[in-house]
Amino acid sequence: MRKATSMNNIILVSHASNLNGAERCFIETIQALQIAFPEIKIFCVFPKDGALIGLCKPFIDGFKIIDLPWWITGKNKLTLGEKFRNLRRIFYSVNELIKYFRQVKTDLVISNTMVIVTPSIAARVLGVTHVWYVHELGKEDHGYSFFFGEYITKKIIGLFSRLILVNSWFVYSRYKNVINNRKLKTIYQPVEIHNNRVQHIKKTSDLVLIMVGRFAPGKGQYEAIDALKELINQGEEMSLLLVGAIKDEYDQRIKEYIKENDLDSKISIIDFTSNPEVYYERADIALICSKNEAFGRITIEAMKYGLPIIASNAGANTELINDGFNGLYYEPGSSHDLAEKILVLKDIRLRKKIGKNALKWANEKFNLEQYAEDLGNSILAILQ
Repeated sequence: MRKATSMNNIILVSHASNLNGAERCFIETIQALQIAFPEIKIFCVFPKDGALIGLCKPFIDGFKIIDLPWWITGKNKLTLGEKFRNLRRIFYSVNELIKYFRQVKTDLVISNTMVIVTPSIAARVLGVTHVWYVHELGKEDHGYSFFFGEYITKKIIGLFSRLILVNSWFVYSRYKNVINNRKLKTIYQPVEIHNNRVQHIKKTSDLVLIMVGRFAPGKGQYEAIDALKELINQGEEMSLLLVGAIKDEYDQRIKEYIKENDLDSKISIIDFTSNPEVYYERADIALICSKNEAFGRITIEAMKYGLPIIASNAGANTELINDGFNGLYYEPGSSHDLAEKILVLKDIRLRKKIGKNALKWANEKFNLEQYAEDLGNSILAILQ
């Protein structure tokens, strides 16, 4: 792609420094910008030290750690003292960002996720073009509460940005009635993985199910457990890998539920890991039980390991699954329907066919080169 002659430096701002889905897209966005604009220098801002910085360092020209307070919370209400402290942090953050933006002489600022507002304010003060990449719904998928309410928050995102990128048409549908549609654009993430070996389809009937992702009420771990319990009670030989525990109260409730149902020998709880490939390679079928998935990075990841998918017919899953081709749908909230669909995939030939379809489709549609082209063209369009 040709270089944007009016642009020399870009700053990307991450809301966190760990390695969840949005942070992995952050790395891929840096790599895509390198492909799209090879002569441009890329700088980053992180809220604190963490694993993400080490992974980004080979691809960037510099970075700075600056406090980046969130303008959403998991609480329903904040106390007056909490609001005051957060406003003070926002003021400090904007001031520090302005200093760094000036130092770098950035031509473009990209905020990764909706949960931080200070980069957009700093960019507005300096008259610098700002792009917002929204990876989440907020309340529907994460249960967030918005300091200024959901409607006003979305309005601010639209007003403070030249371009708002969203990672699925499902997310687009939640913003289109609030934000000028000429600013909204859907760009799918590439979902790069460490290993791209086609899944070996086992010839035994003992199926290993896998569910990867942060343990949270909206992710549907209980639904997967109940489906497995039903199948075991029918005499089926199956086991389940639950990958993504983070040792909190919700994790503990899941462990207690497994014990209460005498499923300890059939379900393995695995802590959150940034390298889940070893578990994918042990599995036969991937379960996606989310109620309102904004995109479904885990879905594409599992496909790229050649696994057939069984996903709830909800959220962005409907964009990623072609029922019977690269996966199967089940009725959201129905562990019985999930169990029935697992039984369908006991057929080895069907598992192999759907797994191969999933692998081919995911690699063709979700790759770094396509992402770089889409992202680069979108940025060029707002700079012309």
